[in-house]
Amino acid sequence: MKKRRFDTFELIFRSSLLLHIMYEGKIIGIGSGVIVTYKGRYFLCTAEHLLEGNKNSIAIQIGVQTEKGIEMLIFNDFSFLSQIKLGGKTEEALLLAIESFEGTKALDVAILEVSQLNHLTQEQILIPINKKTLEISLGTKCIISVDGTYLLNKKSLFTFAGMINSKQKQGERHIILPKLTSDMKVSNIYSFLIEFNLGHPIKSHSLFKGCSGAPIFDNDNNLVAILTGGSEDVSKPFVYGFRFDVIKNFIDMLYFNGSLDKALANKPF
Repeated sequence: MKKRRFDTFELIFRSSLLLHIMYEGKIIGIGSGVIVTYKGRYFLCTAEHLLEGNKNSIAIQIGVQTEKGIEMLIFNDFSFLSQIKLGGKTEEALLLAIESFEGTKALDVAILEVSQLNHLTQEQILIPINKKTLEISLGTKCIISVDGTYLLNKKSLFTFAGMINSKQKQGERHIILPKLTSDMKVSNIYSFLIEFNLGHPIKSHSLFKGCSGAPIFDNDNNLVAILTGGSEDVSKPFVYGFRFDVIKNFIDMLYFNGSLDKALANKPF
């Protein structure tokens, strides 16, 4: 199994968006997400539990901190796999595909089509990796193309990056720290989820709070999953990612299928 090159960690950090979770105009938490380009369109992908069924909004930073605060874009009205219920209004094959997503607790994914965002920013951060330090300066985030196909290599090592709340404050502002988790191995592959082994016990879910929705990459920089959570038993080493090949199927069904578009237009949600 090959180790990651030092410079590929920058791609991973730049692709992982810091999301501010908002309720009634106030920031109540943080999460992670990724913007992908697929068939010439752009989609923001994250974990559904951050939205709580669109009770919350998601804000993305597009400017630096000033005396007036942080300039942000706010997004609402995400699509969730668990909410697609179209009855018999779609083609039979498509209906079976949609129904296959229902009746499971694994549907922790939220999708929203967005315009290409050219001004996503992050502040300069320093990431200690072994005996070296990776410096990521203020700059544009990476948008990941998922037009290609790949075979999931069970022998690969897998990595995700997110930002966690340190629970410390600088003035009125929480200090957000980078979190890199690398060298994970695949334990199991399920219909919707991939189970990854951290190589050590989780210890505490708070160590990963803010990483929900983070993109997970293999050694070849393929986006293979979206982080949805970890084992409830913190003595175990397992975290779970929603398979991105399944997410692509969902995007195809929801955004690129004419009969589904028509059914959605006629469905009172």
